[in-house]
Amino acid sequence: MPSVLLAPILTPKTQLCDRTFELTIDNTIFIGNPVLLSVRKDKRNDNNDKCFDDSTDDNEDDEASLRPAPSRARPSPLGEGLEGEGDELRVFNVLIVLSRSDKLVTEDLPAYKAVAAQIAAALKHEQQRCGYLGEQVQQMLQVREAWLTELARPGTVHKPDHQVLTHQLIQESRLAEEIKDIYWGILTRRAACVRINGWINLHVTLRNPEAHSLLPMRPYHTLLLLLPNHAYGDEDDAGDDDHISLRALPHDSSATMRRLIDAAKPTKGFRELQLETDIPLNTMYRIASHLVFWGQAKIIDMMTRNNVYVLTPHAQLLRTLPSRSSRSSRDSTGHVMGIPSSEKEPAGWRGINFQALSLTFVEQFPEFRLAEILSSFSTPKPLGEHVSLHPPHLHRALVTCVTWLLQHDLLIQLHTYLHLVLPPPPMTIGTTYEQNVEDSGSDQGADEEDRDHDHRSLHVLFASSPVPLTPYEQQTLMQLDDGTQLFTYLLSLAPFFRGRHHLEEIMWRTHVTRDTLNSLMKKYS
Repeated sequence: MPSVLLAPILTPKTQLCDRTFELTIDNTIFIGNPVLLSVRKDKRNDNNDKCFDDSTDDNEDDEASLRPAPSRARPSPLGEGLEGEGDELRVFNVLIVLSRSDKLVTEDLPAYKAVAAQIAAALKHEQQRCGYLGEQVQQMLQVREAWLTELARPGTVHKPDHQVLTHQLIQESRLAEEIKDIYWGILTRRAACVRINGWINLHVTLRNPEAHSLLPMRPYHTLLLLLPNHAYGDEDDAGDDDHISLRALPHDSSATMRRLIDAAKPTKGFRELQLETDIPLNTMYRIASHLVFWGQAKIIDMMTRNNVYVLTPHAQLLRTLPSRSSRSSRDSTGHVMGIPSSEKEPAGWRGINFQALSLTFVEQFPEFRLAEILSSFSTPKPLGEHVSLHPPHLHRALVTCVTWLLQHDLLIQLHTYLHLVLPPPPMTIGTTYEQNVEDSGSDQGADEEDRDHDHRSLHVLFASSPVPLTPYEQQTLMQLDDGTQLFTYLLSLAPFFRGRHHLEEIMWRTHVTRDTLNSLMKKYS
């Protein structure tokens, strides 16, 4: 649909301003937040001063009466619905355009409306404070007029390339650059932190603040810092990765948060960070949750030689580079615009340009080739095996390389879960399997059955809770009693063998070593 038809539809009446709206046309959803601006105070003062000067000067009044009166309403270059006194901006609308076919979008519609309202409030403040929005709109219109004039020159035969116009707008307009940063933040991390006009800190996110993970953070977890939103597509921010997240923080951020970010490394767990920074674990968990919520970090297991990493199954590598004028559709890390092509792909999916990513990879890790590294992680293996394949002087660089791949969502960690599998009870004539299991535990008494039922009810409420053994499971395991320490471990750890607790979780909760678990699996598997 041409912009000539869309503009009147998306410019509501004054009665509908200062509120969000949703409009669906065919397969496209428009979420907007129109804002009605009042005349700036300094503009009114200028007009009042002018009127006062005119009223005190009789000669000027006489001369003015002889001149033809100026027109009350003259066309504004800002377009219909945006005119005011002279070129003063009176109405603007923040629009977010979404595809209706994406089910993830429909679930996030309330969050998109909140984002549009936040952006509109920030732009309204800056417009009323210093006329920032009107100035930027005029600047973008001038760039567009110059682009159209260039196309209208005699001898121009190529079709209009709007990506060239977008590239010029981002280079010339500060507002266009800020909108691009918001777009990339929402697309890649579902959150963005931008400073509008160098004055207003704008923080927007699509994440639900009431959503919480079923499994809480543990001391064996750690904080993996991500690149800030302003670094996407900005070559000037490349390098100095150790402190790049500190630059992304607001100026009034707490000193405790800065101390944690400065000390965080993938090879240091929260317990080690607590000893190093003297920050309580509860405070550290809250800061980590805050950074994860705003897309500045994510929680991973502390990197050890026993961690098993493999390529992300949803990572889609594109072979062709975007056109030279499409900087607005590609960032410096090689990520290009994309939307989920199937329901199985996670939120925040983005296609990854292999050539552009390889160039960035070579600049940071000249000792390795991206294709070879990705090929080595196509098969699940412990990190220690990957490290052993390289000479000692490259071990630290390889760990840093794995961290970089985790930051770009190219690797995921695999965990080992244990299941308790016992032979079925012997069948008696005329009974079913369920009746046999019930009869085998009937001699334990009603109190034990009630207690077991209470434990299983708690397990429904808390996914991380272990499930106690049934009477039949206890009887079967007792037949394996050989008087060794391993059997004692088996009996105490069996409630965790339900396929819900991985080895690291079991080790932390029961204070057993990895060697003990390996010996247990080797003996009883």
